[in-house]
Amino acid sequence: MNRPTVILIRAGATDFDTGAVDRVRGWTDVPLNHVGEMQADRAGQTLLVYGVKPSRVVSSDLSRAKSTAERVLPQIGDPPFTVSKNLRSWNLGDLDGQTFKAAMPEIRRLLDHEKEAAPNGESFLMFQSRALDTLLPIIEEARSSNVPIIVVTHSRVLRLLKAWVLAGCDPAGTVDMQAMTDVAEPATHGGIVVMQWNDNTWTLADESVLNEKQEMSDMSDPFENAVREVMGFDYGGLFTGVANVAATGLQQQQADAAAGKKRADSSAAVQKAIESDAQWASAEATLEMAGSNPSANAAATTMRDLAKGDADKAGAALQGDGVDKRCQAAQTSLRNAAEAAAKSPKDASTQARFHAWQKVANACGGGTVSDAASSAGGSSKHDGESWLTAKHSGLPGWGWLAVGAGTLVVGVLVFRSMGKH
Repeated sequence: MNRPTVILIRAGATDFDTGAVDRVRGWTDVPLNHVGEMQADRAGQTLLVYGVKPSRVVSSDLSRAKSTAERVLPQIGDPPFTVSKNLRSWNLGDLDGQTFKAAMPEIRRLLDHEKEAAPNGESFLMFQSRALDTLLPIIEEARSSNVPIIVVTHSRVLRLLKAWVLAGCDPAGTVDMQAMTDVAEPATHGGIVVMQWNDNTWTLADESVLNEKQEMSDMSDPFENAVREVMGFDYGGLFTGVANVAATGLQQQQADAAAGKKRADSSAAVQKAIESDAQWASAEATLEMAGSNPSANAAATTMRDLAKGDADKAGAALQGDGVDKRCQAAQTSLRNAAEAAAKSPKDASTQARFHAWQKVANACGGGTVSDAASSAGGSSKHDGESWLTAKHSGLPGWGWLAVGAGTLVVGVLVFRSMGKH
């Protein structure tokens, strides 16, 4: 990422907000439900696709936020992770559990009287001070280091940060109170908001800004210069290509020159397909976990069918290298799921996620997952360790490509040397 960035993730959904009535959650420690787990998985998939590598992740200590963070962590390389009680939502005390419709008049009144504490809760000023005293040092750390930090928290904390940005990012923590009563949510459950440092101030944007091309350091220049001197002509592009292949590994993207596919899909279309695949995988895993419970199985089947339909539609809209990008992302997710499954062979949810990504990756075409399954024991549902052994014995594909390119370079050097004698 070229700009200092703080990535904010809203906690996934709970039974307090996915039923017929939306309720105030506050400090009530209600866990994620199946929908919330899917949303957390989708957030992790999004960060994986964009190649986000944070220095650390910090979360509210409430289980819905902590669990959201814990489902994201394996997909971004398991960076250091801490929790903080100060990142909890506004403590609205006795208002917790009430419907938002019933509670909103009192919440607005408390915003107008910001020093007055909610019954058995805290005042808005107490909440503002508690949250910003923790968040502003994190934000400054991200700015000074220019390495992203991820914060997993709650809707009212995200509102508070929006109000702080709208007030001019005052180091003293001044906020725009109008933003605290804004009807629009700052993010959906499991949604991502990106804070970026632009023109000496912080701005807020959606996750699409993470798609900026990352500038690569020109590490190959000394080597390229030596080759120019020995060979008498410029092979810099070749060496840069070899370095890029080795650096990007499984996420490298090759143009399909043989088929003449030069049309690149818009990043939005590719991202939509990848996100749809993540939703499909989450739904497949939920269906497997539902087991033989008739009502849970029926609901999970409906959710899976809808998610698969969306993924099929999004995939059908892709052409050219967009198809390759989608499949590369699915294969990367499958490998991550297989590694997690190999580490936790008795964890049902981890195994279900692995099985789900098998189905999604196999749907991309090429039969690579089915072939690997046969090698590992002939079953479409096998453990992650067997899949990893069968699928990734020896060098991975990108490694062989780097070796091949390096061999070509050596061959050219030898040929040139022979020509001089």
